[in-house]
Amino acid sequence: MPTPRTSQFPSLCHPCCRLNPAQVLSYDLTVPTTHTFLARFKKAAVCEDPRTAQYAEYLVELALVDYSMLKHPLSLISAAALHAALTAIGAPDAYPRALRRHARYELREVAPTAAALVGLAAKAPDSSLRAVFKKYSSSKYGEVAKIELPQIDGLEEAQ
Repeated sequence: MPTPRTSQFPSLCHPCCRLNPAQVLSYDLTVPTTHTFLARFKKAAVCEDPRTAQYAEYLVELALVDYSMLKHPLSLISAAALHAALTAIGAPDAYPRALRRHARYELREVAPTAAALVGLAAKAPDSSLRAVFKKYSSSKYGEVAKIELPQIDGLEEAQ
């Protein structure tokens, strides 16, 4: 008996074998986004000041509309945004151990991306796309767009 080809395999199987395992098990699969990673990282970092979370969300939204940020993994953008936010708010540990463990990035990997995000925030008021800046300048979002831009430490180690 000849060996069946791969293209013939679906026709040889019983119809019940053609079901998608995710559907059979009732799994709800989603694509991870920067907001998915950011939500997890915020829990790990235990952000006590609500402005920290809002500032990180502001930086993530700035990254979403900037072409140069496409080269970075979404998890790195989220970790860098939270690092920059913790630095801006003045947290004693701007890249806590729990965040490092969950993000799986060292500070030397996060610092350049955090600096790029801070650069986007510096250009946001004069940018052609000011919607994100206006949104986070409102009192509803804690006016975090008006917070003084942080100086990101750790850049010397990254280069």
